[in-house]
Order: sequence, then C-alpha cells, then structure tokens
Amino acid sequence: MADPQNGPIWADALRQYIETTGKPLRDARFSELRSAKDLCNALEQQQSSFSEFRSKKVKIFKALSGTLTVVELLVKIGSGYASTAFPPSSLIFGAVTYLIEAARGVSAAYDAIISLFETMKESTCRLSVHLQQDIPPELRKIVTEILVSFVSICAMSTDYINQGRTLKYLKGLRGRDSAVQGSLDRLKALTENEEKMVVALTLSQTSKTGKVTDNTNAMNNNEDR
Repeated sequence: MADPQNGPIWADALRQYIETTGKPLRDARFSELRSAKDLCNALEQQQSSFSEFRSKKVKIFKALSGTLTVVELLVKIGSGYASTAFPPSSLIFGAVTYLIEAARGVSAAYDAIISLFETMKESTCRLSVHLQQDIPPELRKIVTEILVSFVSICAMSTDYINQGRTLKYLKGLRGRDSAVQGSLDRLKALTENEEKMVVALTLSQTSKTGKVTDNTNAMNNNEDR
C-alpha cells in the first residue's frame, strides 16, 4: 500500500522531472525495473551497440551498483509502495535509464555519469550499514526525501548532457557549478540527518529498555525480601 503521507512528495518530484527533462518517468518500459540487476540487464541490451559503452561497461555498472543497491534497500524498508505499478525503484531506475541514454555513446558523458555515481556513493554508502530492517515512521519521510533527491540529481544531469554541456557538468561535480553541487550537497545533508536520527532513536529505545530492566529488577528484589 502506498504511503499517503509521502504521495505528494513523489507527485511533486515527478512533475519537476518532466519540467527539467521533458520525459515521463511513468513509462511502461520502466515498470519491470525493480532492482539494480534489472537495470543493468536492460542497459546492456540497449547500449551494447555503442563501442564506448562496451569499453566502459564494467566501470559504469560498478559505479551504478554501488549507489543503487542502497536505493533498493531504502525502497524496501521505507517507502511502502511495493504493490504499485511504478514503485520508487522503477521511477529511480527509469531516471537512470534516461541519463545513460543521454550519453549516446559519447565517452566524456559516460565518464561524467561514472563520476556522478561515485560521488553519490560517498554520501550513501553508510546508510547500508544501519538500514537493515524496517524503520519507524519518524524516518519514512526523510528516506523518501533521499530517494526523491536521486531523481532530482538524475534529472539535472540528464538535462546537462542532453544539451551537450558535459564539460560544464563535470566542473559542477568538482564543486564549480552551484546547481549541481547544491543538489549533491542536499543529498549528503539528508543522509547525514538520517544517520543522526537513527542514532537518536536507538539511544531513546536503549534508554526505555534500560528503564524497563531497572523496574523489573527492582520488583524482583522486593519480592525476594
């Protein structure tokens, strides 16, 4: 069942994606993309005619998988969209598909995409350490915002590459373009906030457990007297 609280966040993200790229993410060909493996298999079939893609395929897939496996985890534990035709995984993998398509066999564009996902991995790799189970409601909104941030970054990146501004885009990844760097900084801030919230919730739960244990011990001591 979809999470009604986060529905408007996704609706706004989809609207902004179309405004930026002119492309819809609710495309039938993306509905079956539920994992990083599904995406890589689809890209392999689609891009194999480009020699530059074939020569960089290993690096591209390694960069994608490092970030998108975390996306899979976030979707599974926090989104509540598993039964819909276009869950967040399909929307995000669709955005990545459009981004790879924008490269059109251009070596520099593939290099830019590799750099992008390596940069995003630096912000998201820590999430996989502590997001190994279902999460409390307090974290669901921030998880959704992290997922939406991926879509936003892919949209901006696709627009840059479609316009042939790959060099400017690469400069942005190195902190020399406020729009690109601003989106990456937001992703980093969201993951850091999520991590802090996990720590706070863990400490709170530990404190409650400690109080229950203390009360139980006190009751047992009274019974022994």
